[in-house]
Amino acid sequence: MIKKIIGYIGLRMCNILPTNGSMINLGQQRIRAFFGKLFLSECGKYVNIQKNTSFSHTCKLGDYSGIGAGSNLFGTVIIGKYVMMGRNCTIHTQNHEF
Repeated sequence: MIKKIIGYIGLRMCNILPTNGSMINLGQQRIRAFFGKLFLSECGKYVNIQKNTSFSHTCKLGDYSGIGAGSNLFGTVIIGKYVMMGRNCTIHTQNHEF
């Protein structure tokens, strides 16, 4: 549980860093990936979590996948391998059980 809390706080603090791929490189992509691995229930290799994203700890992110800047994932969302999500995407899975 403490890992999830540290991951959550770290991801919120990462919002002050520039976007990944910007001209200013402070290692923000690796920092966000590190905190994502602490927070998410499953997090693959070489993930790209962009700035100002919001998701629950029950989300899963596959290898070489990314969550676009400003995206919101509500509920349990499973993103497979090699998925590149665009900016400002919103996915709701709450109350949509299959």
